Amino acid sequence: MIRIEALNRKQLQDYIDSPDFGEGEFIPISYHRAISQIKNPRAANDDILLLLAYNGEQLAGYLGILPDYLFIADKQIKIAWLSCIYVDKNHRGKKIAQKLVEKSLEIWNYNIILTEYTEPAKRLYNKMGEFANLPPKKKGIRLYLRSDLRYILPPKSIFFERIKPGLIILDKIFNTIFDLRFLFYKVKLNKLKLEYLNEIDTESESFMKPKIYNSIFKRGAEELNWIIKNPWVISRKNIKCFSEKYHFSSLDKTFDFIPVKVKDEYGKVVFVAIFAKRNGRLKIPYIYYDSVEIANEIIKYHLVKWKIKTATIYDEKIVDFIKKHKTPALYKKDFIRNYLISKRISDFLDHSDLNIQDGDGDAGFT
Repeated sequence: MIRIEALNRKQLQDYIDSPDFGEGEFIPISYHRAISQIKNPRAANDDILLLLAYNGEQLAGYLGILPDYLFIADKQIKIAWLSCIYVDKNHRGKKIAQKLVEKSLEIWNYNIILTEYTEPAKRLYNKMGEFANLPPKKKGIRLYLRSDLRYILPPKSIFFERIKPGLIILDKIFNTIFDLRFLFYKVKLNKLKLEYLNEIDTESESFMKPKIYNSIFKRGAEELNWIIKNPWVISRKNIKCFSEKYHFSSLDKTFDFIPVKVKDEYGKVVFVAIFAKRNGRLKIPYIYYDSVEIANEIIKYHLVKWKIKTATIYDEKIVDFIKKHKTPALYKKDFIRNYLISKRISDFLDHSDLNIQDGDGDAGFT
């Protein structure tokens, strides 16, 4: 008999504080991710943040839920992003994943949205018939600047996983050669002044505010600072992490959110962004700018300064600019990010002009 247990803020806190947390074969959430979920400024006390599926008395699977708001015209709709669905191999074949999704739809009144899902998950969502594609697709680009074979190849084949030590050696050899070009690739920021922040400050918020207006998720300084201070991936050891028992990202060699504010020669803010730098790979969850040319130069500057291996960007104007202009990348590859949204919400949306930032949903945390 499959039983679904739903945890709100207090219940999730009690769950991770329990002496039994981390005792099973796997855990449904990392400790620091749970704390981040509990601190979500858009989560109410009674909002459900985690679903646990039990087969008898055994934990069989789980589904993470991220509360958010969707802004349509003058309406504010409470929604939830589905995140990290998992069913243990010993309990598969019992439609547990489907039961978890059905329960989330029931609890959240069918106001559900999701992105960056796996192919098996996509087949499940399509089969259920409750979701529609959220157009337009976000057309992104990935820039490859340094060799990162140790990361790229092992997921593709067990063979590459077995020879990973050799790939690490190859990366070092290739990058010794590739990095020589950085000595000659100079990015001029002219009279721009960069400031690295600990959080989004009031000056940055004032610059962002009119640009957030057209976003359907409208994440402001409060939400962005929550993300910055409560990442789902950490770069330090934590005795309550139990990362080896969690089947999604929770630890890496390095992971940093770096808020950046840039002013012109007159002291006017012209650029604000959050860079997510993970083990030499770069994403830009949130970015606000007046000039795409300036934004491109600032991005290129950091690609070279930080010796980035790969950078993934979905901002439409910046992607279009990068495709037409020279970059320090060795290779460029197109990427597509798809979104699924419950049909209940989709019927209310005008899909013609949806402004979605790269980090909206759970994508900004990792």
